[in-house]
Amino acid sequence: MPGPKPGALPLGDGPTRATRVSAATCNIVAHPGKDTKLANPPTPPYNQTMHKHYGFTIVEVLVVVLVLGILMTLGGLAWRTAREDAINNESKTELLTIQNAVEEYYSQNGEYPWPASCSKYSSATNRTCDAGELNPLLVPKYLKELPTDWRGKHYEYTVNKSPDNRYGLLMYRANGTKCRVGKGILAMWWNTPAPAAENCDF
Repeated sequence: MPGPKPGALPLGDGPTRATRVSAATCNIVAHPGKDTKLANPPTPPYNQTMHKHYGFTIVEVLVVVLVLGILMTLGGLAWRTAREDAINNESKTELLTIQNAVEEYYSQNGEYPWPASCSKYSSATNRTCDAGELNPLLVPKYLKELPTDWRGKHYEYTVNKSPDNRYGLLMYRANGTKCRVGKGILAMWWNTPAPAAENCDF
């Protein structure tokens, strides 16, 4: 039987013998009982490799900024509304407290409180007070203390002796508008500066 040709691989008896083949471009290694694989596989080009991208795109950032801006705007409006409601409710309570004291004074004295003088306006038939001139007439018999509004100022009080006993109390709301309570309020009271005071809805 003729022998193997020069350069040919020797014949083996199956997978029990390892065969190594060396090539110029890669090494193929065969092992008994194992799959043949590339020992030094070629590296794919850079632009063909898989890469993970981290961070946000400019569109995603703009969307987040827009959503945050909307939320902040809505939150600011809600906070402002809640603050104004709290101020108005407290002012309403204080104004009604003073009004009750004025009415009680009238029931016991037959006239509304008439301060000796008022810093804002004084005449023979009219007084307009905004500096606490009611304090000596109402405290402590009718009031524990004379309250001040959310601006730290006294509630304005106007009283008129002619032709009938009449009075009014003025309240500033949190938004700058005004309303008034009292008895026999004249239309000219607190109509300037604009906007004119309206009758309180309580």
